[in-house]
Amino acid sequence: MNPLPVPVPWVLLLLAVAFALLRCAHLRWRDHQRTPARDALRLQLQQLHKALVPPGSDAEPPAAADDIPMGWCYRIVPAPTTDRPTDRRLLLLHEDAPRQRLPRFPGEEPARTVMFADGRIEWFTESAFDRLLVGDNVLRRRLRLPEIDVHGREED
Repeated sequence: MNPLPVPVPWVLLLLAVAFALLRCAHLRWRDHQRTPARDALRLQLQQLHKALVPPGSDAEPPAAADDIPMGWCYRIVPAPTTDRPTDRRLLLLHEDAPRQRLPRFPGEEPARTVMFADGRIEWFTESAFDRLLVGDNVLRRRLRLPEIDVHGREED
């Protein structure tokens, strides 16, 4: 005999929904706690982008490339010219290892911060980052630029 006025499957469903809502709220709260650090990182990278945007030449990294903090990989982007603008989809900087956490229900996934040639800053999970690197190298091949490995070195 059921002592509850509602069927047991409904109670279990209600508990599962309550757990999911609480977990979702917890993930959002943790992500909100990381917002100040992400904002500081975004500001630092925007300042670094201003120093990297007008590179001196295609062959040499700009002088500001020496100012890149440890833990970041710089992917050389050619200087824009009137006949060959720099493609905004090229990767400029990325973390050398996943140091961020992105909320993905029911948990969190490791992620990397990526800056594109146009200054956009986004966070990608490891699986998305691997696909992004492949796409970046395909784009580099189309633009007749050297392909670059995950560590920022030119591939043979």
